[in-house]
Amino acid sequence: MKPLITFLLLLFCLTLFNCTPNGKHPNNFTLHGKIVGQDTGKIIIRYHQDSIVVSDTVKIIKGEFVFEGTINEPSWAQIKVDNKLDRTEMYIEPGVMNILLAKDKFEEFKMTGSKTQEESKLINKLEEPVNRILDSLYKISSKNDVTINSSSNKDEKKRLEKKNEEIAANIAKAKNDRCAIWLKFVQSHPKSFISPNYLEILYQSEYLSLDSTKSIFNKLDSKVKESMSGQFTLNYIRIKENTQIGAIAPDFKALDLNNQPIILSQFRGKNVVLIEFWASSCGPCRKGFPYLKRLYQKYHPTGFEIIAIANLDRDKNSWISAIKQESIEHWYNLATIFRNDKPMNKAILNDYPVGPIPLSLLIDMKGKIVGSWEGYSAENEDTMDKQLAELLKNSN
Repeated sequence: MKPLITFLLLLFCLTLFNCTPNGKHPNNFTLHGKIVGQDTGKIIIRYHQDSIVVSDTVKIIKGEFVFEGTINEPSWAQIKVDNKLDRTEMYIEPGVMNILLAKDKFEEFKMTGSKTQEESKLINKLEEPVNRILDSLYKISSKNDVTINSSSNKDEKKRLEKKNEEIAANIAKAKNDRCAIWLKFVQSHPKSFISPNYLEILYQSEYLSLDSTKSIFNKLDSKVKESMSGQFTLNYIRIKENTQIGAIAPDFKALDLNNQPIILSQFRGKNVVLIEFWASSCGPCRKGFPYLKRLYQKYHPTGFEIIAIANLDRDKNSWISAIKQESIEHWYNLATIFRNDKPMNKAILNDYPVGPIPLSLLIDMKGKIVGSWEGYSAENEDTMDKQLAELLKNSN
């Protein structure tokens, strides 16, 4: 009877207290490290525990160190020597891991015990030939640009410009090849915790449609989908789905520059609205402002409004200064994230993308998104003007 009682007690312990036979939490990690060429000093690790960034410092004793902590899932981590430039990145996960480092060569580390790190290493190896091609193409293109800008020989300039057009096509093909590698990895590694990250990149690169991205995400392992990176990607998909052309723009209530409440639905039935995501440090964003001001002057009398939403500005003062410099005080000015402060107007952050910027969303009087433009270009300006003219042609 005693073996049975012992087994039942152990099962009770494992079920109720989530303990292991050796008394350790199953999400504990231990990272044993050795540094060749450095016997003493301090070493620092930074990693994510859920949404919190944890930083830990330990001593290097006779060239060895040990980090211990708790993580619920594989996590990106950075290791660096105190007050030194030597640093590297890897993935850690629950369990026991070992890492071998060399002084002044941290990037060449060797690691065991982390399946996620092995997967990251695999995908880096698969894309390495393409990355070498891209590096070579970028160098040639950059060298050609220098000659084009400095040469007075028109024939030589024309030749190099044509050459750069060919290089641009080859760069696009190489990027496409790299995306194919990422897609194959994601599809063949549904249990990898880095698969959601690459899936999101594939959609951002316009290699995958939104429907394809959703379909592939749904085939990932349930634990991966429930992970922090999985939930981040799922939320990204949700936001993109809710802000695509044809969708009703998600409503929000936010405070503007003057601390006055702005509700997006307050414009419904009365105004055509352009939501312009920007930042004071974003050159292309501000390059497009003169045209937007002309549009505002042209169409505002017939019901056109602009809501300018600053994302990722350094601080409030930079934002306010840029508004004055651009003379856009008469627009509705909101902000969401300042790098040196806490996020604000979270209702916008919940349903709209933080980037890329500039991003322009045109909303008709029924609240439907009828136009979407990323980046700045003359083509964007033409299509925006035509759509506004059509939307407001029957307005009084």
